[in-house]
Amino acid sequence: MQPENNQNQGGGQGEAQPENEMAKALIEFEKPRITQTDCETLKVFVGANELLKALKNVFYGIETQEELDLVRSSLDDVELQRVMEKFFLPEIEPDDPVGTSFDHYKTGDIGGATEDNFNQVWKSKNLFIELVKTAWNRITGEISKSVDLSPRKDFAFMTARNNYIDFIAEKIRQIVMNSNRKAETQEELIARARQNSSK
Repeated sequence: MQPENNQNQGGGQGEAQPENEMAKALIEFEKPRITQTDCETLKVFVGANELLKALKNVFYGIETQEELDLVRSSLDDVELQRVMEKFFLPEIEPDDPVGTSFDHYKTGDIGGATEDNFNQVWKSKNLFIELVKTAWNRITGEISKSVDLSPRKDFAFMTARNNYIDFIAEKIRQIVMNSNRKAETQEELIARARQNSSK
């Protein structure tokens, strides 16, 4: 009698095995920067609307003490903080899959700067990074200072401020999406890798 599912031979239950070394290589090359293990770590955010709102408010420097306490207690985990730093404080890491490495300096504003405006762009970028680090260090309890997004008549600061507001909103959305991300099967990974390699 033939097995009910030949894909289960030589592998885990229900897993499709790569057909050859080329398929294995494609899967390895197409690994996402945010891994499935990272997504599992982010499950704390699934359905956690109050936590997400509190996180946003801490980053914007408008939180209540109760919100700060909620964020600090909920995120008091080394592995969770490591994963979240991939979103908020990205660095070029040795284990990054090919084509996924970036940091706060590998961005459109730096890339599009000219010799005439580079100093202004550079100043704004570093003010932006300072805002991110200040908020993150407040979340982890390293400092008590909160960010101050009050408008001021300063071009570099206002550029950094507005970019920061959009950046935080986008990263929180990405965290929610990844916390709900469905794990891909080997079969789906192979299909996606082949599709991407043929573009």
